Amino acid sequence: MMRRVLNIVFLVALMAFIGACARNEFSMEFSLPPDAGSSFRVTYHASNSKGGLVVETVAALSDGKGVLKCITRYPTVVFVSASPGSQPLAVYASKGDRIKISGDSRDPLSWNVEGNELNEAWTRWRHDNTATLQKRDPAEINAAVARYVE
Repeated sequence: MMRRVLNIVFLVALMAFIGACARNEFSMEFSLPPDAGSSFRVTYHASNSKGGLVVETVAALSDGKGVLKCITRYPTVVFVSASPGSQPLAVYASKGDRIKISGDSRDPLSWNVEGNELNEAWTRWRHDNTATLQKRDPAEINAAVARYVE
């Protein structure tokens, strides 16, 4: 009887530990066309109680589909790049978020991002300002950001 109680206590403690670990992560699910590419560079700041670190990793896709699990304790901005020098996609992520990225091309500026209200608003803004973002003129981009913030 005592052994059974100890086993139950151990299982509950194990499940609580696994649950605590899972809460400090977010996932990014990609759904892109197969010809969009097989990998994308992902960079973000994984914060923790000691300050954190910058994480650079790769989202590996197979036939345009893939899932990347990322660890962070606090909200962060994740940058997804198609190639060096390309305009990265900025994604807001918080622990527990399930970010869904979809699109019809390799260009991150054209992708749709779902998973929280901020990403959905950024997606609308990015689609409305694609031409401005592609020019890479800081003054024009700052003006577009200012209009968004107001």
